[in-house]
Amino acid sequence: MEVVFYFDVGCADSHVAAHRVARWTRDLPPASVAVRWVPVARGALAELNRVGNAGARAGVGVRDAGVAPGSPALHEGHPRRGQAVLDVCLESARHGVMLDASTLGDAVAARGVRDAMRLVAVAEGEAVRRRLARALFKVRWGGGSDALEVDLDPAHLAMLSAAFGVDGAFLASPGSARLAAADAELEANARAAFADARAPGVPCFALSRGGELQTMFYGADRLALLDARVRAELAARGGLPYPRPVALDAGSAGELVRRNRWAVGGAQGGQGQGPRVDFFFDLVSPWSYLAFGEVSGPIDALCRAAGVPGGVTFRPVLLGALFKQIGTASVPGAKVDNVNLRRYGMRQDFHDWAQHRGVAGRARLNAKFPFRSSVANRVCCAEPRAVGPLFRAGWEQDVDLGDEAQVERVLVDAGFDGHAAASLVARAKSDPELRRQLEANTADAVAGGICGAPAIRLSGARGISQVWDELTSQVPPPGGAARAYRLGLARSPGLQASRDLGAVTFWGNDRLDAFVWFLVVLARYNAANGKGDGVALWDEQRLIHSFATPDAPFARL
Repeated sequence: MEVVFYFDVGCADSHVAAHRVARWTRDLPPASVAVRWVPVARGALAELNRVGNAGARAGVGVRDAGVAPGSPALHEGHPRRGQAVLDVCLESARHGVMLDASTLGDAVAARGVRDAMRLVAVAEGEAVRRRLARALFKVRWGGGSDALEVDLDPAHLAMLSAAFGVDGAFLASPGSARLAAADAELEANARAAFADARAPGVPCFALSRGGELQTMFYGADRLALLDARVRAELAARGGLPYPRPVALDAGSAGELVRRNRWAVGGAQGGQGQGPRVDFFFDLVSPWSYLAFGEVSGPIDALCRAAGVPGGVTFRPVLLGALFKQIGTASVPGAKVDNVNLRRYGMRQDFHDWAQHRGVAGRARLNAKFPFRSSVANRVCCAEPRAVGPLFRAGWEQDVDLGDEAQVERVLVDAGFDGHAAASLVARAKSDPELRRQLEANTADAVAGGICGAPAIRLSGARGISQVWDELTSQVPPPGGAARAYRLGLARSPGLQASRDLGAVTFWGNDRLDAFVWFLVVLARYNAANGKGDGVALWDEQRLIHSFATPDAPFARL
C-alpha cells in the first residue's frame, strides 16, 4: 500500500499538511505503508484541471503555468480570501506549525518557490526529498530557531540544498540541462497528479494498492479521513495495527472542561446576554446534514459544559441568497472551473465524511438535490425540534424537502400530530414573520463573513478578542501571523465586523474540530484569567498530553 503526498512548497496549507504527515508517518507500522512525497507546481495542476482531459492530451503548456502566486481564495476581490488567511493561521497554531502567513501572496517569495520546487524535484531518494522539502517549507513560511537563516534566492537555496547532498548550482544557469530536467519532472508530476490521482489541487493524498488508485483526499484537514482508510485497508489484509492518534474530539473536550471547571464566561461590558453559539445551516446542504449530528450531540454538550446557556442555537439560512450576496455559484462545485473537483469532489467527499461521522450506512446524496428548501427552513425557524427529522429525511431517506406535502408527512412521522404539522407548514408558506426571520439569519451570516453552510459562531464570550490577538502573535507558534491576521481582516469587512463584535466563526463541516479546539483554549484562558500558561499550549497534542491523566485519558479516535 502506498500513499502519495502531493505538495507545493509555496502553499501554506501544504506546509501545515507536511508537518502533520511527518507526525502521522512516525506511527505507521514498519514496511506496511510507503509514503512518497511528490512536489507538484500547483499552478500547473490548476491549469490542467481548467483545460480538462482534452486539453491535457493536446499538450497544454503546463510548464509555463509554474507556481501560482497565491491560493485562489486569496486573490483580490474573492469573497473568501479573508477567511482563508484566518483558517491557515488557526490551523498552524492548532497543530504547532510555525507560519509567517504575512507573506501570503508575496511575489518575491513565489519566484523563489519555483527554484525550491526544482531542488525537491531533482533530489534523489525518498528520505532526502522529504527532509529537503521540510527544510524548504521552513525557509518559505518560517520555522523557528532551528531554521537556517537563508532566503529564497538561488545562491542561498543552493547552499541549503548542499547540506542534504543536493547540488543546487544549476539554479544559477537558466539554460542548463539539469534545470530543464527539474522542470520536466515537475511537469510530469503535475500530469500524474491530474490524471492518475485525480487531484484537484494541493495538498492532496492518493492511496493506491498494487499501483491502482484506491481513493484520493484533497486538503490538509482530510488527513483524518486518510488515516481511517489506511486502518481499514490494513485490517482487511490482517496487517499490524498502529496507535490511533489522540484527538481533542468534542466528547473528550467536554470531559476536560468539566473536570477542570473551565468556562468561557460572558464578555465584560456586555448587555447580559452571555456567551452564545450559533449554528448556521440550510437543509439543502449535505455538509450541514453531516455536521448536524456532531453539533446537536457532543458539541452542544461541550458548549453547555463550558457555560454557554442553552447550548447551540440552530439558525437556518437561505444558501441561494447568501451565495448571491457574496458573488459565488448557487451550487458550489457545479460550475467550478476544476475538472477533478467537479467530477470526484462532492460525491466522494460526502461518502468519506459520512464514514468519519459514523453515518455511512444511512447517509446518501438526495436525488432531488438541489431542492428548494425555503419552506422547510422556515418550518425550522418556527419549530427547532423539526431540524433533526427534516435533515434525516432529506439525507437518509431521499425525501424531497422541496415538496411541502412530504415535509408535512416527515413532521407527522416524527411525532407531531397531524393538525400541528399542517399548521407549521401553512405558517412557513404564509407567515411574513418567519420569512423575515430566515432573511435576517442569512443577512447576519453574510455580515459576519460566513461564505456558506454549515458554519458555527461563538460570540459574547469573555476573552475572544484577547485570545485572537495572543493567538495570532505567538512565537512560537504560529510566529509572525499577527500581520496575516490583520491582513485577513482588512480583506474581509464582514470578518472585521465579526471581530469587532467579539465573535469568531468556523465555516464548513471540516472545521468543527477547530471550533472544539478554540472553545477549549478560550475556556482555559479565561480560567487562568489570561495569566500564566493560559495561552502557552496552543498545539492541540501538547494540550491533550498536558491534561490527560491515567484515570481520565483522552480517547483515541
